[in-house]
Amino acid sequence: MAKMKSLLTQLNLGNSVAEFDEALDRYFVETEAFRGLSTNQADIIAGEKGTGKTALYRVFKKRYTAVPELKQVEVVSGFNPAGNPVFQRLAHMQTFTEGQYITVWKSYFLSLIGNWMLELYDSDWTDNMRQVDALLNRVGLRSQDDSAETVFSKIVSVFSRFAKPKSAQMAFSFSEAGIPVITPKLEFGSEEQLAAIPDVIAHEDGFSLLNRALDEADLTVWVVLDRLDEAFQGFPAVETAALRALFRTYLDLLAYPRIRSKLFVRNDVFRKVVQGGFVNLTHINARKLEIVWEEEDLLNLFARRVRDSEQFVEMTELAGFCLSGCFSKPQ
Repeated sequence: MAKMKSLLTQLNLGNSVAEFDEALDRYFVETEAFRGLSTNQADIIAGEKGTGKTALYRVFKKRYTAVPELKQVEVVSGFNPAGNPVFQRLAHMQTFTEGQYITVWKSYFLSLIGNWMLELYDSDWTDNMRQVDALLNRVGLRSQDDSAETVFSKIVSVFSRFAKPKSAQMAFSFSEAGIPVITPKLEFGSEEQLAAIPDVIAHEDGFSLLNRALDEADLTVWVVLDRLDEAFQGFPAVETAALRALFRTYLDLLAYPRIRSKLFVRNDVFRKVVQGGFVNLTHINARKLEIVWEEEDLLNLFARRVRDSEQFVEMTELAGFCLSGCFSKPQ
């Protein structure tokens, strides 16, 4: 028994958390979900906990530039891979309505893609790009740092100001109609300012402008969101409303061919989102694929890991076992 235990300690099957495995790309198995994502046949990647959603994204982000069909596609990370999930900040704000969460998500997509595009072209902008820059500046969402964490933090800051205005006499509340324009009206208390209602930029106008700018550049942007199950853990009321709003936002963005959201979600979380009915659920299911591991895939992965554990193979052969026939290199 001691000899067997010593033998097994030499077997390297990789990190228990796939995305922390330095050899992830080498041993990654391209499942149907990966192929569906690579061929743009899927927008929703679902799976049980531990099936490798984040690992799939990591490998896809590294390989997508080599896929001929995705030559004009740029993949943008809409989440932070390490630390507390950036979306967790929503759970610590006051609870919004589903419609208000839609405004938050749409503002985030518009700001994330817009800032990313403007930084990519480094002031060598078309007329539509200059209009995107002006729009983001007007609503207080222009950022020189286009990372997901920075952009979402700015979103939270903007909407926190509207949710809790300094003036106790103003009862303005943002809706799903559009993005409120940041002005000094919430900072001061003159009668003239209190009588004015902040301007709103309709989401449709913002996304139409952004879509035109991307079309001029012949670019399509995929924004990937992951770690959604971690973001709202312990906050079921926020989780349901916020994620239902996210899926409604996903459906609305289908109207803009240059903008696509790709959502990675755990199966049980997805079931909670659609529980009780969801408008156009068939449209979502048509673009949804689940990560399913076939027995042959698992056996292939295991065999490759064992074969490459050189110390384990050497020790088993010294112990009288021959693994060369069982774990030979695949043809």
